[in-house]
Amino acid sequence: MNYLTNTAHGLGLTIGLKNTPSMVSLVVGQFDFAVVESCAIYNECKAYLPFVEASKPVFAVEYNNTGGTQHFDQTAI
Repeated sequence: MNYLTNTAHGLGLTIGLKNTPSMVSLVVGQFDFAVVESCAIYNECKAYLPFVEASKPVFAVEYNNTGGTQHFDQTAI
């Protein structure tokens, strides 16, 4: 991960984690943000708290198959 992080940061880019809760503790110190899809459905949202605690954004995407809007329960996070 050091190579990826150093290369991205060396180019003035940010680097993020996507949909890999098992790697959060390994990369939270190096990565700049996380993107998670359907963490509420899979009960994985809390795994990304180390990013929040490090003041790094977590972009959570939840999908619904009804075609309409649906209330997102923030207590799942």
